[in-house]
Amino acid sequence: MRTILFLFLPLLACLLGCETMGSCIDGDCINGKGTYKWPITKTYVGDFKNSKFHGHGIKTWPIHKKYVGQFKYGKFNGHGTLTWPVDRKYVGQFKNGKKHGKGKMTLNDGATYDGLWVNDKFMKK
Repeated sequence: MRTILFLFLPLLACLLGCETMGSCIDGDCINGKGTYKWPITKTYVGDFKNSKFHGHGIKTWPIHKKYVGQFKYGKFNGHGTLTWPVDRKYVGQFKNGKKHGKGKMTLNDGATYDGLWVNDKFMKK
């Protein structure tokens, strides 16, 4: 059991830490336009303010998930499009990184949820 833990803990630490181990690979990632990349995981291309994603940008994940739209201090905020690789797409308003406001979710089977969203939950048409 100790051997498994000994092997597993460093891997877990790396996976958790990889989120913060990215770097600016192009442009001005402090107050301007730039490209920020995490090893093996995500890429952000767009506007920065005080080293945070702020303004218009594109964030992509290696599983082909993609967000194109507005950011505020590092989170989805304002109008944007979030696309998952296989089963859905959301176009609408975001607040603090969550679907919030008027928006439309379209699922792979054609079903839609068009209306008001509050804290990532569909409320009504």
